[in-house]
Amino acid sequence: MYCPKCGEQNPEGSNFCQKCGASLTAQPAPLPQSSPLPEVERTSGLAIASLVLGILGIFIGPLAILAIIFGAVAIAQTRKDPGLKGKGIALAGLVCGIVGLGLWVVALVWFGLIFLWLFQITSMPTVFS
Repeated sequence: MYCPKCGEQNPEGSNFCQKCGASLTAQPAPLPQSSPLPEVERTSGLAIASLVLGILGIFIGPLAILAIIFGAVAIAQTRKDPGLKGKGIALAGLVCGIVGLGLWVVALVWFGLIFLWLFQITSMPTVFS
């Protein structure tokens, strides 16, 4: 068996070289150095929820309030954590929530005025009764 360091002939079964003292046992090859894994971009779940609730909030009014809350929290989270994406989604959900809430407020006021007008007409005394 030859020494990998100095090339000296050594008897079979020797663990160390007689000349230089280097180890003759098989050493594992060093592991190749790998670059660190890139950070995976994450999208804020609150941003996605805000957008979905904002769209639904146009049709189902109370969901618009949740869309506004979730959108505001998601925007704050994306500003705080640079690895967290979804600021645009959160902003879209926030805007949809505000629009949905505004439409519902206008609709409630409009229906309230119609109800009051109808109630006023039905409660008026008639000349012929």
